Amino acid sequence: MQIQVLNITRTKYENLGFYVFMEMQEGKTHVTVTVGPDHVNVCSHNASNKAWRGTGRRFVTADEAIAGYKTAAIKEMIRLAVQTKAETPIEAYEASSTKKTHENGRC
Repeated sequence: MQIQVLNITRTKYENLGFYVFMEMQEGKTHVTVTVGPDHVNVCSHNASNKAWRGTGRRFVTADEAIAGYKTAAIKEMIRLAVQTKAETPIEAYEASSTKKTHENGRC
């Protein structure tokens, strides 16, 4: 399995805390994982997402997010995003007081 990281955004929201947004792909599986201080959000870019533009699935913990998916690729992508947030020094986060959502408001 070879996961390709397409984009990483690290943002510190003034009232919300530190967030890491990672867009990844492995084969046909394309996912954006958001790791915040109190949740993990996983958005699989599949036909349903393209039709309804949903924001994905939200989990309280990384373990719940990993348990919520069957494929090894998505489980590994979640682990990678959580590990990236844990290893990111505070200085690497871009300060943001105006942005409330990721890019265009959706994953």
